[in-house]
Amino acid sequence: MKIPKRLLRKILRDCKRSGSGSRAGDKNKKFLICFPFDEQHQKIAFRVFASVIKSHQENCLCLISENARGILRELSDDSIIIVPIPEDIQRNPVLPSGISGKIQSEYYTVAVDLNTGFHPYTAAAVLQTNAPKRIGFQSEYSDNFFNIQMTQKKDDPVESSYRYIHHLLVDALKY
Repeated sequence: MKIPKRLLRKILRDCKRSGSGSRAGDKNKKFLICFPFDEQHQKIAFRVFASVIKSHQENCLCLISENARGILRELSDDSIIIVPIPEDIQRNPVLPSGISGKIQSEYYTVAVDLNTGFHPYTAAAVLQTNAPKRIGFQSEYSDNFFNIQMTQKKDDPVESSYRYIHHLLVDALKY
């Protein structure tokens, strides 16, 4: 997704202004997974990440679009953040404050954005976690949001990238 520089600055300013509610002493290894907005990629992402989400449900927070809530029907409402996607992202480039507040109320070990293309909502959610490991796909804007970036090769299926991210997530939760 291409966004003007003024909107990028607004998103980054909003993330910095909202700060982080993380608690350094929290021993739980919480993690955030931002599901992709592409319907086919959502199904692949769930297939790859279902085992880690289900086995760590009490420490997992999943961000997903409102039209894809059914994919995570087995999870409790406390483990899910439903994101309404506005018709015009240019008018509403920042996450609603209630969602930002819920994200920032916890300490996260790792945060993952599974959108292969840049989306301001999921990238901002990952940045707002202030997690030591913030994983996302490389894009024009990704340096501002992620400290671990995946490059997706054109001939490589998205599932292989998701499997590598899954491996990074599981490793982060072990330590």
